[in-house]
Amino acid sequence: MITQIKKGDSFRCKESLSDNGTKVYTGGEIYTCHVDGHLTNDLGDKLPWSLPALNRAFEPIGTISIHAESSDTPMITLPDYYNNDNGSLYKIAKQRGWSPYAFDVVKRLDRGGKKDPLRQEIEKSIGVLQLWLKELE
Repeated sequence: MITQIKKGDSFRCKESLSDNGTKVYTGGEIYTCHVDGHLTNDLGDKLPWSLPALNRAFEPIGTISIHAESSDTPMITLPDYYNNDNGSLYKIAKQRGWSPYAFDVVKRLDRGGKKDPLRQEIEKSIGVLQLWLKELE
């Protein structure tokens, strides 16, 4: 059972997983956590996972350390920059009633050049907007 998602941990995908018809994780493949609480998918996106969902879709490879406040509440250590010192896009999105698509585009453009190259984030944003347009048809 997976009890924590830490940078460097590896997991084997039990079966292929798709999002809107696009395969994002391949069954049998091994995925490594590069950011605490996230797994990088086949498209290069670092996606957050809840522990119950991760346990349904993946099996641990190797040993995963357990640091929990209680037996059912694991502590996930976040990077230092997860401190909201500069505000929270999640809070703004909720206050303004943004759709998931709008939030994703703003998030990508805001972090452009910080996490991934700006051009890459703009291209991903265009892809998200194209998906949104298809959904509206």
